Amino acid sequence: RLDATDPGVVVHLGMTYEEAERPADARRIYADYLESDPSSEMRRWIEGRTSALRRQEMLLAARDAVLREQELAATPPRPRHVAVLPFHYTGSDPEYAPLSRALAHLVTVDLSQTDRLVVLERMQVQVLLDEMELADEGVVDPGTAARTGRLLGAEHTVLGWLDASGREVTLEASVVRVAEALRQGDPVSERAALEELFDAQKRLVLDVYEGLGIQLTEAERERVLQQRTRSIEALIAFGRGLGAADDGNSRAAAAFFREASTLDPGFQDAQTRAEEAEMVAETDAGVPAESIDDAGMSAVADAGAFSDLETLIPDPVVRAAVAESRGSEGIARRTLLEILIRRP
Repeated sequence: RLDATDPGVVVHLGMTYEEAERPADARRIYADYLESDPSSEMRRWIEGRTSALRRQEMLLAARDAVLREQELAATPPRPRHVAVLPFHYTGSDPEYAPLSRALAHLVTVDLSQTDRLVVLERMQVQVLLDEMELADEGVVDPGTAARTGRLLGAEHTVLGWLDASGREVTLEASVVRVAEALRQGDPVSERAALEELFDAQKRLVLDVYEGLGIQLTEAERERVLQQRTRSIEALIAFGRGLGAADDGNSRAAAAFFREASTLDPGFQDAQTRAEEAEMVAETDAGVPAESIDDAGMSAVADAGAFSDLETLIPDPVVRAAVAESRGSEGIARRTLLEILIRRP
């Protein structure tokens, strides 16, 4: 009922919708405000919250899918939709474990270079695996990959393994048909020196295209073969950033992505993710007081939400001594007390 163009109202109402797990309403509030005031100082804050909303929307969709698993099992998959699962790391050196998420990102990007496939977002897949409590143990068999694909509505899933031992790396991938829970063709694998990981990954993804029955045009092939980075260290830092982002730790994610960008200034994916994570981290830190001042507080006060404290203190007639002694007595009958302390 308050002024939807008031920045204080927008912040408080939008965050309330987020807390109530109503991301669509929060997104609407933020979008309407930016439309009414495109040059607002609140733009960066709202863009950060909008990025955070995307993860919440994926989480709610994953929860809903798990609850409706029986129903979704009988639903035909969406044609041409592909989900790339994080590579299952089988190596003994934990330093290389973050590559499991980073390689899934690279394969997802490469498979998105043709309009004949609809590749699901990596985070959407990861959020579902977290909800299914499969993130730690990993997806290692076609049956589990097919189950994940059904919940995502994908026709195919890409199931991968990664082993890094010393200075050698082995990659393996299978294309799984979700409807039949069967591998489509034989697994493909690449073994190379660690320094040649990126070339091995490109050869692997070309084999995955073949397993999906996609014959690339020359232009598509050129786009697929473009390297996102050539730095192993940068890719490992990027993978750590993806892991922190998946855990909802935007500040740590921003630091890892920034590290990856520093290690390889040409790694545009890391630069973009760092900027997004930094915006989310800023909004997680609190409301921009310099932008909203006391606007939201005064709007609530003007709406008549405050009462004198003395009027809420119960008189002796309505007090309950036993309840009070147990700490369960309210301040008054059917009265909600909210104490709002103004920022100095």
